[in-house]
Amino acid sequence: RTISYASEQAYQALSGMKDTGYNPITDAYDSYSKNQSFTTRLNAYLRFKIWKGLTAEVGGSWQRGTSTYKSIDEADSYKMRLAYNNSTSIENHSSHYVPDGDMINETRNQSENWTVRTQVNYTGQFGKHHVSALAGNEVRRISYDNNTYATRLGYNSTAGSFTPINMNDFKNGKYNSDMIGSNDLASSLTYGSYSLRDNRFVSWYFNGAYEYDNRYLVSGSVREDLTNFFGTNPKYRHKPMWSIGGTWKLSNEKFFKVNWIDRLYLRTSYGVNGNISLSEGPYLILSAGSYNGTTGGVSYGISSFPNNSLRWEKTTTTNLGFDADFINGRVGISFDYYYKKSTDLLANDALDPTTGATRVRKNVGAIENNGIEISLHGKPVVTRDFTWNVGYNLSLNKNKVLKYNVARNYPTSWAWVQTINAEGYPMNGLFGYHFAGLNDKGQALIYNKAGEKTLAQNATVDDIYYQGTATPKADMSLTNTFIYKNWSLSFMFIAKLGHKFRKDTFQGSNYNSRYFSKRWKKPGDEATTVYPAYQSWNMDFFYYPFMDINIGDASYAKLRDLTLSYEFNKALISKIGLSNARVYLQARNLFRITAKGVDIDPEAFENNFSGGMGGMTNAGYSALPLSQEYYIGISFGF
Repeated sequence: RTISYASEQAYQALSGMKDTGYNPITDAYDSYSKNQSFTTRLNAYLRFKIWKGLTAEVGGSWQRGTSTYKSIDEADSYKMRLAYNNSTSIENHSSHYVPDGDMINETRNQSENWTVRTQVNYTGQFGKHHVSALAGNEVRRISYDNNTYATRLGYNSTAGSFTPINMNDFKNGKYNSDMIGSNDLASSLTYGSYSLRDNRFVSWYFNGAYEYDNRYLVSGSVREDLTNFFGTNPKYRHKPMWSIGGTWKLSNEKFFKVNWIDRLYLRTSYGVNGNISLSEGPYLILSAGSYNGTTGGVSYGISSFPNNSLRWEKTTTTNLGFDADFINGRVGISFDYYYKKSTDLLANDALDPTTGATRVRKNVGAIENNGIEISLHGKPVVTRDFTWNVGYNLSLNKNKVLKYNVARNYPTSWAWVQTINAEGYPMNGLFGYHFAGLNDKGQALIYNKAGEKTLAQNATVDDIYYQGTATPKADMSLTNTFIYKNWSLSFMFIAKLGHKFRKDTFQGSNYNSRYFSKRWKKPGDEATTVYPAYQSWNMDFFYYPFMDINIGDASYAKLRDLTLSYEFNKALISKIGLSNARVYLQARNLFRITAKGVDIDPEAFENNFSGGMGGMTNAGYSALPLSQEYYIGISFGF
């Protein structure tokens, strides 16, 4: 971090200038941030016994929090010393557009949440009949008031004072022509921002269950939520969520005579639940931009279009399953099959551009999910001193976007940095091109729909194809625990399978890529490399990152956790007033297994969701793998 010789000479020629030497150790103490927060919580409930099995309760909670964040660059920091010198006036060397003192950016946040709940509970037993039910009402409010102040210069922490400047003129370069150096500080100054949220909810709910003879169980629930985020159209304001389910405890039947099956329950349920976005509203919401020195004003954009028909996103779920235990509890299994269909999802609905917008958020999307979930547990070995416990979980999911009305008229509307939801395809889909090599100029080629080679920049929407999903199709975990007397050894493997990722690559301009040296350099190289020629500007970076050769298999398996512990004898520790005590050694992320050709950690890999592509931008970024972690600890209780 040095300055040019010419700048150094210019500073030395003037009096009152600050030293421009840089020491990274001392500078680390001159630029710092402070964060302070305080939260108060109160919870209170009263319960009344009205009759046998009938109770009522009323209560709630209140929480209030404040936080203050300050980022300070002191006057002696390298950044502020250089800014002070650079802002020296050419006309009057004793004048500086950056006042002497610290620079402070400060944010103050305040939040307040409260909940009031009233509820009636009933439980009763009448011979072979058992009934339980509850009904209640809940009122909630969630609010915050956040204020980020404009950057202040010339700040004195002792006096709590600062020196005002004309922020608009400074950031828009009005003083640049009178500065002896560059106005590098302008990009660090912010105008500040303000955000306010006030969410209010009113809910009514009921849950009930009836069981006969510990064999047949029927349960149900219903809930209605109202909020100020719903639209003003009355027909969408009252949409209760509900569910109903039943369980047949087959193993409790008199005719069930299978000695090696301890428990066998059959379950089924159907219900409707929902979700609401807190980023949309029924009224027009504007967002303020930055001050523009040319127009002399502040631009505004539309953050949320008015929509009086906003409503809950609705999901209907059908579930079939069973639970079983065998051989005196030595082995157990839970199995579930589910089908979920989500409708009225908030999605960008395409509009006629002549209306002033190309899309607006509406309840128009639809997605279906179906899959199975299996949980196995067992004790393969049980002796007086030794026990081996095993647990295995498997989740398989298949999903499909049923409705998503988005206009994608260009190839880059499909093959871009974000995953997309498109009708007829799985969620979080990746789309791109069939790579056809490089030409003799080092430009990327693709196979078009007709199977012919063409320049990538000539691609059309018809040349796009589906390359996979970024959402795992299978999740698994396997846990083993070995217990010998007071010693315990456990380890857990996890795995995620069936999804894809976009590799980091050299796309023609990003010379900081690890593949830069393997690029095309001269005619003939197209036979030995897949990386395009290096150019300061080219069209390949809009297309090459989305070729099929840059799609990787993101499946992986890991040894997530390994723990060795020793449990102290209770008779011994009770003498010092402890009820339990344990010492343990733990290691995490010891090794991983990835697909062939994958040299990164798929769990730590970062996708580019910035929304843009440029000369130094990539569709995916290789990141450091999750590091191995080692712990030693002790836990105890009284």
